[in-house]
This record gives sequence, structure tokens and C-alpha cells, in this order.
Amino acid sequence: MRKRARNGPLLMYYLTGCLLLRAIGSPRLGGSRLDTGIFVALINPGIAISFAGAFLLLWNYQRHKRYILLTALSLVAGAIGFLIQYLSIETFALSRLLSNLLFVFAGVGMAVSLLARYKRALSLTTVLALVGGGVGLFVWFLYVTPHTAARVYTINFTFGLLTLMVAAQLRAVPSRRAIDNVMLVVTAFWGLSYFIRPLVVLWIEGVPIEDSSYHQSLYWYTLTLFSAMFILLISLAWIGVLVLDIMDDLGRQSRTDLLSGLLNRRGFEESVT
Repeated sequence: MRKRARNGPLLMYYLTGCLLLRAIGSPRLGGSRLDTGIFVALINPGIAISFAGAFLLLWNYQRHKRYILLTALSLVAGAIGFLIQYLSIETFALSRLLSNLLFVFAGVGMAVSLLARYKRALSLTTVLALVGGGVGLFVWFLYVTPHTAARVYTINFTFGLLTLMVAAQLRAVPSRRAIDNVMLVVTAFWGLSYFIRPLVVLWIEGVPIEDSSYHQSLYWYTLTLFSAMFILLISLAWIGVLVLDIMDDLGRQSRTDLLSGLLNRRGFEESVT
């Protein structure tokens, strides 16, 4: 089992390489020639898969912390979602639906894993209502009344509300450390950006986004770059939290007796000084 877990990151990198080869031969790219769009599209999958491998290795040595595994799976889902959205497998509408369902899984998974570390949780009813409503409206504007801008606003506002709910839970955590405050700031900033970025970008763009030109739009490029920044910042902050947790655990172990759980000599001396 442990050997299989160690091979997990290698498997993810292998699958990413296969998807890259699939992209190189995609009709979108002229069969064999790469354009700059594919490199932009691979920014998020590359970052997400790299950090997913790191979290999987961390979980391998802390199996009792299942939220670390959930973080890795969420990053993998987000990476696959970005690849599917760019490659447009089967039909355009199906690609949009599958990719956004993966984004929903990634977003909810990250929210659950982050809050699990702080022993907090969102209301299941609220999450189901928010996500169900967002996905329902997305499907409506995808199949019933096709409207690209409406889909953009729907999915962004849904993720924005979810992320701000996570930030509110993090703000309620008592005795936050500096790294916990960093996590709170990054989460709150990203939650607000879900509302501000699409409104500003679509206003600057000035013309309705067409499905055929979606990957050449300003919205797509800003989405890609902002998402890469968020994945990078939240993953680094998350790793910082986990590393400090490990250091705290080691510190406690060095001050207590393993059998009785009472303070040992070092712990007693530190408590009286």
C-alpha cells in the first residue's frame, strides 16, 4: 500500500504527459503544431498536478489526516477540468459541463479539506442549495437558453459565495497563527475576485463572448492567470499550515512521555521557566 502511494505522484505526472500528447495532436492545434494558447492552457494543470503530488506525499506519511488526500484529489480534478475545457472533447457543451462539474468537485473538496483542518464545517444544506442552484442555472444557460456571459456570471458567483463562506469560517477560528491569517486573506481575496473579475473583464472586453472565440477572449486569459496565482498561493499557504502542524506535533512529543502522556523532564522544565 505504501509503495503504491509513493507511485501516486508519478502516475499523475504520467497521465498529465499523456494528456499533453493528446493536446499536441488535437485538431484545435492543427494536428502537430503548438500555439501559445496550449501553453497558457497548461499553466493551471501543471501547477495543480505538481502540488497534488506534493500533498499526496504528505498524506503518505500522515494517513490519519484524510483532508490532505482530499486536497490532492481536488487539485487533480481541477487540473483535468482545465484540460477538458481547453481540448473540448466530444461536443463543446459536453466539455463545458464536464469541466465545470470537475471545478465544482475541486472547489467543494478544497473547502471541506481546509475547514476539516480547523475542525469546522459548512452547513450541508447550504452547500447543496448553493452548488445545486449554480449548476442548475449553468445547465440552463448551456442547453436551454445558451448564453456565455450568463454561464460565466453563474459559475463565478457560485464559487465566490462558497469561497467567502469558507473565509467566514476561517475568520471564526480562535487563536489564529500568522500562517492561518495568510490562509484567511488569500481565501477572502479570491472569494471577492469571483465577483469583481468577471464584471470588470467583461466590461473591458466590450463585446459578448462567443463560444467559438472563448479561448481567445480576455476573460479566458485572466481566468487562467488568476487561477494559477490562486492555486500557487493557497497551496503554499496550505503546505505552510501542514508543516507548522508537524513541527507542533514534534514539539509536543518531545515534551511528553509517550506511555503516560504526562510532561517529561524537558516539558516540566519548560513549564516552570
